[in-house]
Amino acid sequence: MSKKSSPQLVTAGLLVIAVLVAALIWKPMRADVTALSADLTAQQTELATSQAELASLTGLESKIPTAEVEREKLLTLVPEGLNEDALVKQLSAIAKTVGVSLTSMSFSLQNAQTDGANTVTISANFIGYYNSLISLLQALENSSRLFKVSSVGVQLGEVTEAGYLMTFNVSLEAYYQ
Repeated sequence: MSKKSSPQLVTAGLLVIAVLVAALIWKPMRADVTALSADLTAQQTELATSQAELASLTGLESKIPTAEVEREKLLTLVPEGLNEDALVKQLSAIAKTVGVSLTSMSFSLQNAQTDGANTVTISANFIGYYNSLISLLQALENSSRLFKVSSVGVQLGEVTEAGYLMTFNVSLEAYYQ
């Protein structure tokens, strides 16, 4: 029986050694594998976030020339300094272009804004026909300077062959740096 038990003892010994090796080597390595797996997941998440940010920045990069054009356009819409003479000439030119007469205008300065843009309130009186009023408002909207129409008053005047001659009182705001 000793010859038969010897291979069983060797097998049992190898089994004990395998369990000890697994307990001493595999268990600590399992903790390392789990930690590395968690680190890999975190790195993949960070990579995905970085790729999304890169895509966003690439999209912004393509818009930079447009943003620069828009900035230049805004700077022309809001000129440096009030320059009342240029403002009077501009409103007079707009009026002449749409076929109305600029009869009077007055300015009122607002308190300086903290964001760099200042406001001047303008009350302007024009004489013309109804269609001319619509054209005047459209011309102000499309002007090379930024205007904000705050109110429009209309007073009917004399009747002509072309219709009612009207007086328009337009209150608007212009901006300057």
